[in-house]
Formats: sequence, C-alpha cells, structure tokens
Amino acid sequence: MLAALVMAAALALAAGDGLEDLPKEIKATTEFPAHNPKPLLARRIKEFLEATEGIDFDAPLVSNGELKLFKNPDYEARPKAWKMGYRAGKQATEKARELARDWLKTLE
Repeated sequence: MLAALVMAAALALAAGDGLEDLPKEIKATTEFPAHNPKPLLARRIKEFLEATEGIDFDAPLVSNGELKLFKNPDYEARPKAWKMGYRAGKQATEKARELARDWLKTLE
C-alpha cells in the first residue's frame, strides 16, 4: 500500500502536478521519508540560514503599547527566525549559523 502511495506521488511530481491534490499520506511520505531524514534536515537548516541572513543587529525598535516593534516596517515583515536571531543577539546568532553550516556540510 505504502509503495503504491509513494509511486503515485512520484508520478504526480514527475508530471509537474505537485503534491497539492494528493492525499496527506502521500505528502507525508514524500516530504518526510522515514528511511532517510537527511534531506528534510538539510532543507530546514537551509531555511534557517536563509531566514537569519543579513540581520541588522543595530535596528531601532519603537514601543507600541506593551510591544516593541521594528521602526523599519520591512524588518517587521521579516520571518520569525530573523526576529528571534535579532533578539538572541549577534554573538549567539552567528554561532548558531556557524554550527548550522557545519551540520549542513555533514548532510550533503
């Protein structure tokens, strides 16, 4: 049964149909292969590296009631990982990025 689901997903991808209309079991099998987690780990690490690239650690904040927001609206629209890196600070974020790059090398 599982092999048939994987084959259906592979055929859909090969045809350029994507995974949108496939059952969730097929999506899970193709996105999170149980036998080899390396591609998923590599993808998530790359997403982290992309999201935390170019953080302006000197970006000013403004108060909005109890919240502190970035003065620059472009920064406010950045991903959550970018904002978490900003809050963690330059030293911690750069170290995390260094470790992520090293881990990624072992997965490729």
